[in-house]
Amino acid sequence: GNGIDEHPTQAMADLYTIFKWRPSLACAEVSAKDRIRIGVIGLPSRMRTVRSLLRILSKFPQILEEVVVIHAAEVDEPLFAPGQREELEASGVSIRCSSDLADEIPDLDVVYINAIAWVGDSYEVHGGGFRLTRKLPFKPEAIVLHPLARGPELSTCLDDTPHNWYFSQARGAVFLRMALLTCMVNRAERVMDVI
Repeated sequence: GNGIDEHPTQAMADLYTIFKWRPSLACAEVSAKDRIRIGVIGLPSRMRTVRSLLRILSKFPQILEEVVVIHAAEVDEPLFAPGQREELEASGVSIRCSSDLADEIPDLDVVYINAIAWVGDSYEVHGGGFRLTRKLPFKPEAIVLHPLARGPELSTCLDDTPHNWYFSQARGAVFLRMALLTCMVNRAERVMDVI
């Protein structure tokens, strides 16, 4: 990544987790009935994980029915950086914004939450009023993603539910980054026999 602006390996891990959860989404064509609705809780203009996830999703608009950006109603910052939303929509991503988490949860297939935005050597917290717990009315097959480490926005009571895909997301991120590093140092031919 490049500091506070982008986090591409996290976005790759996020997408890898979504494909692992529902492999049919990795096909070149996805039927309309199989497309997913993703809720992204965060501030795309300020949060590098959210910004990078949205950017990688723009490369796969065929998997999406809709992306719902869920934000605090009283947010003072612009939700999107200049041109960001337009770029996403031009790629074919349908975006809707909402400040009502409880109202959106029952229709979401994937819920992505993060509360931290890195700024220089410090951080900001956004959407502190949002908290995912097992009491929310998730779809039975819905998954929750979080770049970890978690804060109060992601309750530990979700850890033993089928919605918890954030631990799988973290495990997959290790292997994905190992593969990228292996390719970067031109050592792929040395490890291909063990795969």
